[in-house]
Amino acid sequence: MRKIIKILGKPGTGKTTTLADKMLEKINEGHSFDDIMFITYSRSASRAMYQKLYEKEIERKQLRNFGNIYKLANKTLNLSDENYIGIDDFIRFSNEEGVMFDPSMFNVRKLNEVDEFGLSGDSSAYVEGNILFNWWQYLKCVFVTNDRIEKAIRCFYGLNYNQQKTLSHRSVDHLISLYQLWEDYKKSKRKYEYQDMLQEILLEQIEYVDPFLFAFVDEAHDFGSLQIKVLNMWCSDDYAREEYICYDPLQTIYRFTGSNPNVVAGIEADEHIVLGKSFRVPEKPWMVATRLAKYINDDSMDGIKPSDKVGRVVFVDDLLSFLKNNKWDTSISTFFLLRRNEDVRNLMNFMERNRFPVRGIGRTYTIWDIKYFRDVYNLLVCLDRGIVPSREEVRSLVLRLPASLLKRGVKQDFKTRKYKYWGEDGSVKLFEDKFSLFYGLFRGDVGSVHDVKDVIIQPKVKFSNSQRRYLLNTSGRDLLARDLKWFAGTFHASKGLEAENVFLFDYPLRDDWELLDETRLCYVGVTRTLDSCFIIGNNGGGFIEQFI
Repeated sequence: MRKIIKILGKPGTGKTTTLADKMLEKINEGHSFDDIMFITYSRSASRAMYQKLYEKEIERKQLRNFGNIYKLANKTLNLSDENYIGIDDFIRFSNEEGVMFDPSMFNVRKLNEVDEFGLSGDSSAYVEGNILFNWWQYLKCVFVTNDRIEKAIRCFYGLNYNQQKTLSHRSVDHLISLYQLWEDYKKSKRKYEYQDMLQEILLEQIEYVDPFLFAFVDEAHDFGSLQIKVLNMWCSDDYAREEYICYDPLQTIYRFTGSNPNVVAGIEADEHIVLGKSFRVPEKPWMVATRLAKYINDDSMDGIKPSDKVGRVVFVDDLLSFLKNNKWDTSISTFFLLRRNEDVRNLMNFMERNRFPVRGIGRTYTIWDIKYFRDVYNLLVCLDRGIVPSREEVRSLVLRLPASLLKRGVKQDFKTRKYKYWGEDGSVKLFEDKFSLFYGLFRGDVGSVHDVKDVIIQPKVKFSNSQRRYLLNTSGRDLLARDLKWFAGTFHASKGLEAENVFLFDYPLRDDWELLDETRLCYVGVTRTLDSCFIIGNNGGGFIEQFI
């Protein structure tokens, strides 16, 4: 008879460490890693576990039954990248059936790119094709079988008002017909979306390919009905001896992918373990998180202690003034978190205008995520401040330049003999005048930051227009971003991550947003911090403000 152990782990309480230790206990008892399955919802959670075991000198090649549920489903069905629906399939089907589809707003990921969201697409879809493809996969997570999915389509289950309005020109029977045609299209080509794998495994009762004795489930609160049913089938009493399920109902924030805390709560356990102390979240942010939990009548925070730090929760009216009046170090990890992707885009425009370097989290991508751009920016800041640039900063510029702008052999030297000018440790050993060494790499009269910018502006130099504009306005007054740890993204994208400082942009609730979901989302945002949580005020009043 299988024994089920449920582990309640709040943010920073060491869920992954606890599971890793439990696995090593089994190894010390004489079992092998082939006897262990580790299964989670997201790729990021898999990476965290790999890292924990690597720290204990466990090699990744030993871990055959490890990964997110989609990776293990892929292994069970023996699929390759060619078996997955691609953007061309979405476009072809939409054109054939006369459905509007915007490929620029639809993310299609390969299996090894599945991250926190687990699905293709975007929960904020507004074009009918994008809505339909997302919606159908969501319904599979919740209802599993096609007959129940078709009933859910009849009552527009899971769609908000605006999405229903977008689809209102089509009859319900036509929407069901489109769903059936899409399913037929995929079957005819033996192609899958992520939930299709799980649906097939469950309906066909396909056992996991390798036998195991012990199952370890992380981030179980991210699972919906479909994932849990597959898990229960794989971990049946005929195979598994023990199953460890790690969860936190307050971190269920991917409801748009079918996750549901009630599914995990409904699993009966033989043993309950509560991890009693957070090693991440300080006292004051923890108090805010506790108030959020109480607001939705969740008492799972009771008796669990925060970290030993006091921390800070600070309300900020004006972000620009706050950033300018405080000396901020870009090497100190800092998150800027917002509710919607469009708000993140607006923030990035604001940060760029005011020359604050910020990288992206999740789907947010900025010019600061490009290493060569960061290197060249830092080179210009250093030169203007009189600081010797590093080898990699110089190398990044040299490799973007045509050879005609450099002295003979310089570009090739930086490609193949990168230590010729700078030592292996990055220091300059051959010349007393280190700046002359740098300027001496160029043809012509280059002897100042201004001259270097004249080189960058030349059309054959490999920078985009936006990169070039930013670099030309760079000076020693800008923040040095050699170890850039400022990140911006959505609350959703920050799940599983942490930073010393977290800026949360407050927001009012919309009528079509669920109170439970938004409360859990804010709980996740507040508990990302290792030290300070800054709440950026909303002029029209915000939801988070009431809990400070």
